[in-house]
Amino acid sequence: KANGAESEVLERELTKKDVVGWLRNTERKPWALCVPYDLDGEKRAMYPDILLLRSEGKRLVVDLIDPHAISLADAPAKAAGLAQFAALHADKFGRIELIMVDGTTSKRLDLVDELVRNRVRGIKSPTELRALFDSA
Repeated sequence: KANGAESEVLERELTKKDVVGWLRNTERKPWALCVPYDLDGEKRAMYPDILLLRSEGKRLVVDLIDPHAISLADAPAKAAGLAQFAALHADKFGRIELIMVDGTTSKRLDLVDELVRNRVRGIKSPTELRALFDSA
């Protein structure tokens, strides 16, 4: 089940004709997609919220979509972890997007894009993360 921010993003995604299904990536389930990240030198696990299944021609692709509240203390570390994951695995997914939902607006960072990904990997504070979203 999706929460408020996830629901808003998901509703928008489900209006697209190429979407054939989705999965709420539930934390700590044996089947869940887990992305490692570092927080103060300690390895942690994050679970991108939505795995979206789309058709591209005759093949199916999976998108990772992670609506994010950037006010949380671990948001920059999670964003950097997802960017690192994208650096290693972007070729296996259609899209890997970090989405900031702020009230009625949402902005997306495309982590498949190497330039965007490298900027996200250097983020250290919520202020820097917000500035990056604001410039998107």
